[in-house]
Amino acid sequence: GFTTDWEPCTWDNAWLRMKADCVVNDPENGVVIDFKTGKKFGNEIKHTEQLQLYSLCKFLREPTLENITAEIWYLDKDDLLSIQVTRKLAMERYLKVYDHRLHRMTNATEFPAKPNVVSCKYCPYGDTGHCDKRVVDDKATNNFYSRKFSKKG
Repeated sequence: GFTTDWEPCTWDNAWLRMKADCVVNDPENGVVIDFKTGKKFGNEIKHTEQLQLYSLCKFLREPTLENITAEIWYLDKDDLLSIQVTRKLAMERYLKVYDHRLHRMTNATEFPAKPNVVSCKYCPYGDTGHCDKRVVDDKATNNFYSRKFSKKG
C-alpha cells in the first residue's frame, strides 16, 4: 500500500494497493511476477503498464534494488511477457507518469461517456433511446447480417 505521496503504508490506509502473485526478495535484483489466464493478444500494452507500476512500487519499497525483472506468466498459453526495469527509469519516468494518471483518476468527480464503436456495441442503453451519443458502424453491421442471414445458392 502507498499514500498519495507514494509513501509505503498499511493496506488499510492505502490510496494505492498493489498485490503481485509472486515477488522475489533479493537485495539488488528483484523479480515481480503476475499470473494470468486468458487473452494475451490485444492486452500487451495494458499488461506492460501493470508491470511498470509493479516495478515502481517494488523500487519504492526496496531502496537497495537497482534492477527488476517484471513478468506476466500466461499460464494457459505457456507464454510470458517480460520487461527489465532500472531504478533510474522507474523513478524518473514511471513515477511521474503514474502519479499524474492515478491522481487524475482518483480525484475525478465527473465521468463523461466516451462513446465508440466497441463500447457502444455492448451498451445496454443503445436500443432504448436513452443515449443520444451512440456510435454504430452501420456498414459492418450490414455486412454481418448479410453474411449471417443471406441464403447461399
